[in-house]
Amino acid sequence: MLNTGTAVNYVESKIVPGLTYGIPVLPSRRLDGTYYENYVIEPEIRVPFNPNHVGINTDPQLEAAVASLMAEIGADADCSHP
Repeated sequence: MLNTGTAVNYVESKIVPGLTYGIPVLPSRRLDGTYYENYVIEPEIRVPFNPNHVGINTDPQLEAAVASLMAEIGADADCSHP
């Protein structure tokens, strides 16, 4: 479930055709042991949603993440796989 810190298994009903329901199964915890569940997880890099980017093979969130990482390690860093 998005932004809840909980993994969900989705199960199709064997009784009602077309009915799918979700069962929360795996809550995530912080290092101090408290649950992420029912708390909003704020992103470190905010990328505003632009409906004009949907469906045109761009991923603004991925592009922002790569730009942030490249700024951190340097544009001339050797990123080749050994």
